[in-house]
Amino acid sequence: MSFLNPLFLLGALAVVGPILVHLYRRQETRKIPFSSLLFISHTPSRSWRRLRLRNLLLLAMRALAVVLLVLAFARPYFATQDPVVASSGRKSVVLLIDNSLSMRSGDTLEKAKTEALNILAKLRDGDSCHLVAFSDNSHVLSQPHSDRRTLSALIGDVRPSFRPTDFGQALRLGGQLLSSSPNDTQEIHLISDFQQTGWKQETAGIAIPKKVQVIAHNIGQAGNRNAAVARVEVSETGDRSQPKFKVAARIVSNEKASVPVRLEVNDKVVAEKSVQLEPGRTTLVEFEPFPPATGINRGKVSLNSTDGLDADNAAFFVVNPLNRHRLLLLADRDGTRKQEGFAPDVYIRKALVAGSGALFDVTTEDLETTSADLTAYSAVLIVDPANIPARLGDKLTTFVDHGGGLILAAGNRADVKGLNGRLKALLPAQLVRKRQAPSGGVALIANIQKQHNIFRVFEPVHQSYFLTTPFRAYLEATPVVGSATLMELDKGAPLLLERAVGKGRVLLYTSSFNTDWNDLPLKSVFLPFCHELVKYAMRLQGDSDTLHVGESVPVNRLNPNFEKALEKVSGSGAAFSQDWKVSAPSGQAIKLSEEELLHSPFLVVEEPGFYETQVWNLSNLVAVNLDPAESDLTPVDPKHVLQAIERTAGTVEVSEGPGTISAEQRTASERRQGLWWYLVAAALGLLVLEGILANRYVAAGE
Repeated sequence: MSFLNPLFLLGALAVVGPILVHLYRRQETRKIPFSSLLFISHTPSRSWRRLRLRNLLLLAMRALAVVLLVLAFARPYFATQDPVVASSGRKSVVLLIDNSLSMRSGDTLEKAKTEALNILAKLRDGDSCHLVAFSDNSHVLSQPHSDRRTLSALIGDVRPSFRPTDFGQALRLGGQLLSSSPNDTQEIHLISDFQQTGWKQETAGIAIPKKVQVIAHNIGQAGNRNAAVARVEVSETGDRSQPKFKVAARIVSNEKASVPVRLEVNDKVVAEKSVQLEPGRTTLVEFEPFPPATGINRGKVSLNSTDGLDADNAAFFVVNPLNRHRLLLLADRDGTRKQEGFAPDVYIRKALVAGSGALFDVTTEDLETTSADLTAYSAVLIVDPANIPARLGDKLTTFVDHGGGLILAAGNRADVKGLNGRLKALLPAQLVRKRQAPSGGVALIANIQKQHNIFRVFEPVHQSYFLTTPFRAYLEATPVVGSATLMELDKGAPLLLERAVGKGRVLLYTSSFNTDWNDLPLKSVFLPFCHELVKYAMRLQGDSDTLHVGESVPVNRLNPNFEKALEKVSGSGAAFSQDWKVSAPSGQAIKLSEEELLHSPFLVVEEPGFYETQVWNLSNLVAVNLDPAESDLTPVDPKHVLQAIERTAGTVEVSEGPGTISAEQRTASERRQGLWWYLVAAALGLLVLEGILANRYVAAGE
């Protein structure tokens, strides 16, 4: 017998306690009246009765109970003399079953289950198996199990998710599950359609021990047809008093086809078009503007396609004409620029109010004299400030920390030192100095984060308009920790930076929104660029791309009243859970406990469609869509995945000699045998019997 925690054996010294208790027994003395002790001398005597052990059965039971408890804490187990030989007859297997969105194509998931059952049928008695379902996250469905009936039932219960694929994290988990296995034969079976988008470059180089055999089971079907609604864009048109909304959808396909596309608003068909799709290309479909109904409007763009993957044939959006966001535009309207006859906010103000495609209203005030209540706005845009008044700086910090958006556009009047000091807690970068393009020339944009929400709406041809825009001057800036650079000029000079502060966002544009420093206001992309900046700072929900399946969403985005309700719960301790309801697109109610929300006020959205919430008397809808990358069913050769795995010497230690086993093997053996539980049960049984026997001795007067 061996012990996992041998130091606990020192606790056996506690057996001395029952022995001392039995040796020292208080003897009751009997008082006898006597007339006088004058002629009686004191003679000391030794009481042998005090040193004689009595009730040896009780003593043995108590000592044995102590010993059993000590052994239980030491975690004993039986080990063979040659652990490698003992384990070589058994096998440890991890079954990784892909249940991502692409597995909904045809009967792909059913084929994966059949393949898993075939693997399970080949296991022998005593082999252990982990069962894992994975997409972009993994769920361990069983601990090491050898009961085929139980494992078969778990395989049959695997359901497809709406999440994208990520092979890397699944393989990494498989290696971790086998790291403590005592069996010498170890296998990972990866069952998937091997979608190309599931093998991400950043997850390559996963380390798995050489002794673990990784086996790929490709159950994908070559040539799967698929068309999908990749994105829906909503813009407002018409007069503000009678607004209309225009919907545009981007459709992708892997084959040439003619597909009907339908626009539905509030479960009614508004328009339908037939679109000619080309393989590998994105097709833009625009519908005629429609007048919205009063209140919240739920919309859907769907394809009438017979491809194998139905889930991505629809995309969802929400329109609420009453839920207009407000933007506060601050500029020095009475300073130097007024003397020059040129307002610093002229181009940006024209871009924001031109047309009516943005779901926000713009209020313009003077930067130096404003006393606006920032809580009435979703975002603040500051154009060409010399400095920020102290009172406004404090208000901006609180505003952003509570979820507001701030956009700061630098300019020629910027006091670098003053802005750094006043907005130190907000700026994504420390401003250094004004820089002119070298030798009177121009600087060009060298890099754009094209996949960022601000730039996703621009086609590649439009993105080229940014890259050809000349910049004559800008503010040199050094990004701070935690910020992200979204646009860069030549030589890596930051042009647009982002930083998350509290619950809000801060965007810093290091050049001017006027034509004195650059020609961007003269480009056709300037108007949509300004709109996307403001929408992103506001976290505007009108953009259907803002929420995807698998995202962790703050509950205040689901319903603005959630945060107020939680503040009352945390402040007064009162219960408000009966005052909010959350329903998934499938109609299933989502239970959100107050304790969970106060600890982490987020909800992970798992289904495409509309999440409905009601907090007090305010109801709200949020549209959730699929990750468009998952609609690309192009397969990857499983050999490329297996070759990218880095094989190591092994995280499991190798036995160094006869009679010695590794720490992982010892832990696995002890866990499998579970002897400590029986020792604890025996000790408790002895103590119960000891109590009954002791009561009888007391009653008998012994």
